[in-house]
Amino acid sequence: MESSRDPKKVDCSQPHKLEVTAVVPNSEHTGDLVKRAALRNYTCQGEAPKYTGGPAFGTILISDQVGTSADPKSGEQFVCLVAKTTADDSGYESVQGSLKGIVTKEGLAKYAFCTTDKASGDPGKIVPCTQPHVSESFGGFQNTPFGPYPGEDKMKKTALDKCRQMGKDFLGSTRGDIVISQNSSGPNPWAKGTQLTACFVQTDGTKVTKTMKGIGNKPLSSLK
Repeated sequence: MESSRDPKKVDCSQPHKLEVTAVVPNSEHTGDLVKRAALRNYTCQGEAPKYTGGPAFGTILISDQVGTSADPKSGEQFVCLVAKTTADDSGYESVQGSLKGIVTKEGLAKYAFCTTDKASGDPGKIVPCTQPHVSESFGGFQNTPFGPYPGEDKMKKTALDKCRQMGKDFLGSTRGDIVISQNSSGPNPWAKGTQLTACFVQTDGTKVTKTMKGIGNKPLSSLK
């Protein structure tokens, strides 16, 4: 479809911006619009990676959903969607052909994103990883179970522990000029059902123009 607000069907072989990942039967919290919207968001964010074959967060493939006003059966189901954002995160990109299993087929590197500054602080702009960058996403995950915000200290520790485990395999080494970092949803997004963590590798400030995947013990200068 072209829009979650006007969900007219189009064939996935034709140009489109959104695809249905799942229709999930659910009637929880129908008397509380805020809780139901948060649960819809959380549920659909969990369906997107199942559909694309990628991680739950840290890629340019993101979840969306058909809202209450556009779905006459919104009290009985969640209609979950996925879209490919533009490389600079300015909107949804029009694609042809299905996004189903696309990360499994084409690899995570094609759908990762990079930032101009350190993701552990103010990440700056999102840019394609072929442009100068300091941080590179290598995946992420949805924090479970669905529920209230656990607090910043606990959130950061849990998220960083998981990211570090994955980051060592991504880099192929442990080194001082590249660290593993995380960027997680804060209390406001969390309350709206966005309970996600993105994992990054980030340099000591040196800008590179190639992926850091598998760098091992090579110098950072080899990625300029």
